Amino acid sequence: MAMPSSLIRLRALFLALLLTGFGGMAEASMADIEVSWQAGYTGLPAALTGSGPVLGNWRSDALQRTLGRLDSNQQVPAVLYLHGCTGFGSEGNAYRLFLTLQGYAFFAPDSLARPERRRNCDPSSHAAGLRGSTGPQRLAELRYALSQIAELPWVDHSRLFLIGFSEGAAAATRYDGDAFAGVVLTGWHCHGGADNHGLALPAGLPFLSIISAHDPWYPQLNGRTCAQFADGRPRSRSLLLSQATHVLLTSSESEAAQLSRQAILEFLDAAVAAPRPRQFRKED
Repeated sequence: MAMPSSLIRLRALFLALLLTGFGGMAEASMADIEVSWQAGYTGLPAALTGSGPVLGNWRSDALQRTLGRLDSNQQVPAVLYLHGCTGFGSEGNAYRLFLTLQGYAFFAPDSLARPERRRNCDPSSHAAGLRGSTGPQRLAELRYALSQIAELPWVDHSRLFLIGFSEGAAAATRYDGDAFAGVVLTGWHCHGGADNHGLALPAGLPFLSIISAHDPWYPQLNGRTCAQFADGRPRSRSLLLSQATHVLLTSSESEAAQLSRQAILEFLDAAVAAPRPRQFRKED
């Protein structure tokens, strides 16, 4: 199937922005950024496969065979997920399974698959920022992932969502484009340093933030959440959990996991139902 010219132009724009260092990544080669996508994690819902959900890495043979059999006339909503500082792990897998079962295609670049990329945190001490800001790296991965998703005719691009967890959520707050119908921020409070304070998201873009009042990574939270930046953003909500947890969907606090799943699903479903112009239309 020939790629629509509008999508070809869109991909060229994304690649040009990346190659010129858009987002502070001039030193990163395209091959380096591409690794995060090729090694990334994908989930295809049953509505798309015609059988059951299919989970795998993007470059795996099994997933590629499934992709080759998809009906290009079928479209589903999708989520782009940015993992935390320790990698995709069990929390990322929980998001993938949960959202794929709910009918969403799922994409998660693997930032730690990039050459020379190392963890920027110490889980044992809850210390973050050990190697400086990873925001520019994560944004470059996000934009490259968008350039690849733009080529997929079975994604409903008017119902594409961004979900970031922890370090991934901090990076997600800096995205200022218009590709997404909504943004979910979990395990992040929006009160970081100069390079990740507040929200750079487009005005009017709805968001959902979820964080624990006793998150062990943020002992000085003192009630600060992304709610302080919700003015002018319709359908936005900030959920402050009373349980002591950083992870949400895999939290040992069952109530926190249940409340988080319910809030995320309600937010996504409401945005799916809301009218919104398509961002990436196929040409007739």
